[in-house]
Amino acid sequence: MLNLEAEKLIYTAGALIEEHQPGEAASLLQDCILRFPEAGKAHALLGHIYAKYFHEPFTAEEYFKKAMMLAPDFTGTYVHYAEALLAQERFTEMTAMLNKSLETTAAAKNTIYYLFGMMNEMQSKYEEAVEDYQRAILYCLDNNLITTYQQCINRCMSKQKMYSAV
Repeated sequence: MLNLEAEKLIYTAGALIEEHQPGEAASLLQDCILRFPEAGKAHALLGHIYAKYFHEPFTAEEYFKKAMMLAPDFTGTYVHYAEALLAQERFTEMTAMLNKSLETTAAAKNTIYYLFGMMNEMQSKYEEAVEDYQRAILYCLDNNLITTYQQCINRCMSKQKMYSAV
């Protein structure tokens, strides 16, 4: 269990990310890691920042790997790492990350299946993508996200019709 000060720093950094201030969040997280090197969540959030905002996949990957060692039950690490792998089209590794995420107790299954859907859609595996988006809907309680997943299904079905007509 992390100390309360480390948790506060991580929480504040998360809020800064939500406020679209990744630079400030990264500084805070780097300070957190210097003071509390065992803070796996801090490593995970830094990986997310480096992947999504700084577009430095190799640095991000190092933070994700460290986070998985320090906090193996933190689902966010696997989800953010999977998103980074999706952006790099590293589908085999992404599949492993998503499957690992499903094994954790706090898995956000709707998000995981949504990412599986995106991965399959990017590979033109539309039937599989539709099934993944449908699974995402089953595990989702947010009406806005359900609408997004339904739009993804419609998009895949349109692509499938277009592809089969060629």
